[in-house]
Amino acid sequence: MPTPYVFKTTLVFLFLLLQSLLLQAQGHVDPHQYDSKISSLLKKGQEEIAIYYLNKKTLLAKKTDSLALWGQTQVDIIDIIESDYKRSLAHMDAAWVNRWREPKTEEEWRPFMLVFTNKGYFLKELGQYWQANQAYETAAKYYERFQYLGFDVVYAIYKPLGSNYIRLGENDKAIAVFQKALAHGPNNEDLSGLYSNIGSAYWNKGDYLIAEENYRKGLGLSDISDAKKGLLLGRLAETMLDLGRTAEAARTATKALRLLHPEGPDDTEIFEYRARARRIAGLANTKLLKFAEAQRFIAGALADDRVSSGDTSREVGKDYIAFSKLYLRQGRILPALGAADKALSAVIPSFHPGPANPHIPKSPNPQINQFYEENTIFEALTA
Repeated sequence: MPTPYVFKTTLVFLFLLLQSLLLQAQGHVDPHQYDSKISSLLKKGQEEIAIYYLNKKTLLAKKTDSLALWGQTQVDIIDIIESDYKRSLAHMDAAWVNRWREPKTEEEWRPFMLVFTNKGYFLKELGQYWQANQAYETAAKYYERFQYLGFDVVYAIYKPLGSNYIRLGENDKAIAVFQKALAHGPNNEDLSGLYSNIGSAYWNKGDYLIAEENYRKGLGLSDISDAKKGLLLGRLAETMLDLGRTAEAARTATKALRLLHPEGPDDTEIFEYRARARRIAGLANTKLLKFAEAQRFIAGALADDRVSSGDTSREVGKDYIAFSKLYLRQGRILPALGAADKALSAVIPSFHPGPANPHIPKSPNPQINQFYEENTIFEALTA
């Protein structure tokens, strides 16, 4: 039989051994053990190797049932691969499907709100507006449940969600979303943009006087930039044109143009605002029978839109529709038809119309499977 001293020593040894094994085990499953390595790899630009260790981190987070950390690590991976939209979307879908249980707490839901916010953004950039809004609506639901501090829900969710609804012609939904955004009390610069968005939704509905009222609310705010003033004046001019106040629309569009001066090719937002003002000035001058001025303004709008959004976009489509209206007013039927075809090609890149027959002034229409949810398509077909 061992002496009491030997027995106590053995117990102490066993206790220390057990503690050591526990510490080793904890170190083995510690999800943060790769953090410094991941940080170092990212600083060196070795992103794919960093993703390898981030994936190892997700495995350890799952072992410790750390769903919040697991989800945030998925978001970290998405941040790295964000330039590859399709890969990012596939990773987001996998992150949602591979969660091993439903989130229970505010902290556990947060990364999934970010996943759906990012998914909405990537789908929007790919032109899949309806699908984007499904993701944004899910993200909004999680945000509204927990009201996460420090998260800019107006910029990240409400503005793109509402803008997409406008594109899809769901104007009442857009207005409801923008009203939610107003309730968050943004600064005057952001507030002016929201009034512009709300006005645009009412304009789409044909409620021109309510649209004008919202544009004037935005213009009445103090301390807003020339860019926002130019945006609001351009949209106000558009509404005046639809209300039959053509000369006033031309003057207001010209006022907008005095405020909109892009600083370089990367200043795409200002190019976009200026293009709208130029297009409206062109349409107004078309109605005023000032054809040379109209041609100059619309050509300027097209040049601006090509800088801001490329050759295939709804904005470029609208510019060609404006050209079509100008040519029709001049009695030039074939150029009007050609401009309408170019408008369709701008929003349906796979549509390649043949040249118009001078004896039969029409070109083939797009196939049914080429259509998608976009108001400009129907405007071009009407033109």
